[in-house]
Amino acid sequence: MARTLRLVQVLHRHGDRSPLHNVFRGGTSTQFQAEDALWTTKLQEPVTTRGIYGELTTVGVAQMQARGLKLRDRYLALGWTLDDKVDIHVRSTHYVRTQRSVQALLSRFVPHVHDQLPLEILPPSVDYINGAHSLPRLHTHLLILRMKPHAALAAREAHMAPVQTELRRLLPMFASSAESFSWMKAADYFVCRQAHNIPLLPHTEMQRVMPSRDVPNATDLSVERVVVYSGHDVSLLALLNALHSSTQPTTKTVVDWPDYGAAVTIELYDEQGNSDQWMVQVTLDGSPVAPPVDAQRFCHDLLQTVLLPNDLDENDVVVPK
Repeated sequence: MARTLRLVQVLHRHGDRSPLHNVFRGGTSTQFQAEDALWTTKLQEPVTTRGIYGELTTVGVAQMQARGLKLRDRYLALGWTLDDKVDIHVRSTHYVRTQRSVQALLSRFVPHVHDQLPLEILPPSVDYINGAHSLPRLHTHLLILRMKPHAALAAREAHMAPVQTELRRLLPMFASSAESFSWMKAADYFVCRQAHNIPLLPHTEMQRVMPSRDVPNATDLSVERVVVYSGHDVSLLALLNALHSSTQPTTKTVVDWPDYGAAVTIELYDEQGNSDQWMVQVTLDGSPVAPPVDAQRFCHDLLQTVLLPNDLDENDVVVPK
């Protein structure tokens, strides 16, 4: 039966950024200044406008432009015009890197109108894309949960204790106590340097394979409705885990940490001539996201099923004249 695409929603992570911290904070001033100079050359905008760390890089801009171009190619190939019919709403967290990321995406997705689209910047108090600030009760609840004993986590922490000790010793920002230790800060050091082929500090070398990311699938109706949300890694993780999604259909929920520029695309279809029956297709960078075993419990009164890309034949998608 033919289906008509009614709505496309894209939730993406911002592009490549500089690290959140100068790893040599607390070290020698020479090392500290050299690190500043190193990352200054990689930023999308001059340092005079803002700080050096946690900012979008030129690599990040290229990633988001590529994301926008892939989206454009996909939807044009399936019959969209992306011209005057397109109705695009764009929302971003208040961070400059997410704002610049979605602007780069739009510059390739809808190049003829990208600079005319209003960008809704969500203040922290109502930021549902990155809810840590807008949901204080949830944040407090998570802090309470952290305080409770968790056997699996405790075992993992014990197993990684030697690694933590070495990182505390080898990274100046931890060794000097200029920064409190967290695994997120440690991971940030490795990810940012590897993304730009910057040598790691001696004895902190590690091997890690980063899975490549791509994009999704689609087609439209009289109005091409698109909503783009520019967020963070935790934004994608929250959505995927809320759906109990898995990138490995044969296993229980397994969601990889999303790369810079990664995007979840959700497409809403209705059965041709029967708007009471709806279909949803979810992809992560073009790869099918397996529905939960109990998918029928998710909007069961509205959704007939959850489709994967292999289930949807392009010939079944109709573009009304």
